[in-house]
Amino acid sequence: MTLNEPRTAALIPPAVRQQVLSSILIAAAMLFVGPAAFAGSSSATMQVSVAVIARAVLTVTSQPDVVTVTEADVARGYIDVATPISLVVRTNSRAGYLLQVDRASDAFSNVEITFGDAAMNVGDQAWISRPYVAGGESLVMRARVHLAAGAQPGAYPLAMTISARPL
Repeated sequence: MTLNEPRTAALIPPAVRQQVLSSILIAAAMLFVGPAAFAGSSSATMQVSVAVIARAVLTVTSQPDVVTVTEADVARGYIDVATPISLVVRTNSRAGYLLQVDRASDAFSNVEITFGDAAMNVGDQAWISRPYVAGGESLVMRARVHLAAGAQPGAYPLAMTISARPL
């Protein structure tokens, strides 16, 4: 061993050291020569098909928390809810979507909902077909709540479930 040779080199036999250096040089050469060796071009035809699953997403942006029923409302039999129900429906179905409303309160016999050029009369459940709108459709709904027989003045939740599904 000479003074310039690292000590670990003395532990590796010369034949093994030669093989390791040869392997390193071959690997380095492949890095530079390899891509050029495989640089030819070829083409093939491939058929790809994609199935997009239709979906509809409904987001309620505002709604009344409660409906306050007065004696006058009980005598009239209905109340026009002052706060509108605002929602946005987005769908990727070019056929549009089905908007469904389910009444979930026995305090009301039915709910009339109007928005744009459409109207729904919700007894227990109602639905309406809506067209596809690029970017989503914003709906502002007005509700007229018809009181159930024996209704009393007070504050009631506007218990309805609104959902959307693609057509």
